[in-house]
Amino acid sequence: MFRLYLKTWKNLKLILFVPDFIIAIVNIILAYLFVNFSGLGKFISGYDKLYNALPFLGKFISENIFSLVFFGLLFLVFNFVIGSGILSIKYGLMGDIVNKKKLKFVEYSREYTKPIIILRFLIFLLISVLLLIITGVSFLIFSLFSKGIGITILLVLFFIILFILKLILLYRYPAMFLKDRSAFFAIRNSFLFFKRKSWITFGSFLVLVLNGLFLAILSIMFVSLFNFITFNPLGFIIVSYFINFFINLVNVVWSDFFLFNVFKDLGS
Repeated sequence: MFRLYLKTWKNLKLILFVPDFIIAIVNIILAYLFVNFSGLGKFISGYDKLYNALPFLGKFISENIFSLVFFGLLFLVFNFVIGSGILSIKYGLMGDIVNKKKLKFVEYSREYTKPIIILRFLIFLLISVLLLIITGVSFLIFSLFSKGIGITILLVLFFIILFILKLILLYRYPAMFLKDRSAFFAIRNSFLFFKRKSWITFGSFLVLVLNGLFLAILSIMFVSLFNFITFNPLGFIIVSYFINFFINLVNVVWSDFFLFNVFKDLGS
């Protein structure tokens, strides 16, 4: 596992950061447009404290429902449809890099956008079904235990199921781009990997968590260093944001690439 950790850092290409960078930038632009043109920014800025605006939130939503729905749908369409096309390029590049093949770029989007959309929709359905089951179980729990104990049991149950589901679906994209293009078989192959090599799956998840903590500490160190050498509050906020943005980008891309390397080298 440590060999694959080092291998992932060694083979990490700058081109792999471009798709996630594009998605992040467009999301920032969409969020800016949403806040400003939906009237949300003006609404919030009219109150000195955020909680003071809460009693009037319902009225604001009813008066601006069309702009809120429009920008909400715009955000959803970009992330679910266009975002899937951009992700297909990212994962296609990762698949060809670990397989040492020639990079194809545009071809990935044509071949994999639809399967990724279907995969994300299937996962959405799966999570929805699980939430319905948990909701049904919650009625049973609250009928058997007091409210406090019932909530505790429900939260523990929810996080256990969420954690197991995370492990089962951990290799869905490597399975799709390295083994089978089908969305259904991507979920199936990810589950089989988890079933047959659960310790590798858990070990991979642990590596991702530890690497995330390492990069988070690195981010805090850089921000603290900049805070030490500057006295400009606005400059500190801007630089801190960009430091966290880029380190988070590195973590996301590295994590996905690491899973591709694990699936390729240990999946057989």
